[in-house]
Amino acid sequence: MHQQLLDQLGTGRLLLIHDRASAPACGMDADDHEDGGHRSSSKSEGRWGGNSAHWSQEKKLESRHPKLRPLVQGVLKGLSTRGFQPIIFYGWRSVEVQRKKQREGKSHVTFSFHNVTNQDGTPCSYAADIVDQRWNWEPPAQKNGYWAALGAEAKANNLYWGGTWHHPDRAHVQLVPNERLKHLRRACGY
Repeated sequence: MHQQLLDQLGTGRLLLIHDRASAPACGMDADDHEDGGHRSSSKSEGRWGGNSAHWSQEKKLESRHPKLRPLVQGVLKGLSTRGFQPIIFYGWRSVEVQRKKQREGKSHVTFSFHNVTNQDGTPCSYAADIVDQRWNWEPPAQKNGYWAALGAEAKANNLYWGGTWHHPDRAHVQLVPNERLKHLRRACGY
């Protein structure tokens, strides 16, 4: 499968390969976790370690919940069709990075939909931060209509968009409503 993925990278097309046998379903109850408690590191830390903001687009997409992957691809395609240059800035990110973002005032929560993992500790993010690679979060994104387009594409793909929140997070899209965060946090042992 690895060679198949490498062969497709040169074509500019994205090939998703998902082995369902290797990853349990996301959102399991905390009682279903073998350790039942807080996980400070994943069993797959080597593969999933490092700064996730620097992972390849394919790896960022792979770090998502299986139901979120095609929806994010739909958003990316829709934005590209509109002339934007969308990239996934964050898919999954560690709880440690999330807490650092909260301390810096860049987030209002210490655990987010970006931090969800499978029972075995592998990433299973319920969210994505999608920016235009030319502007990231800088003012030209707003000026050129990128955030409005992202909101429209999120809605078209049945995703929740952070741009409508009291404290807007314009780059953020997620699979489920905010009310599910508490359950997912417990399921991940936090």
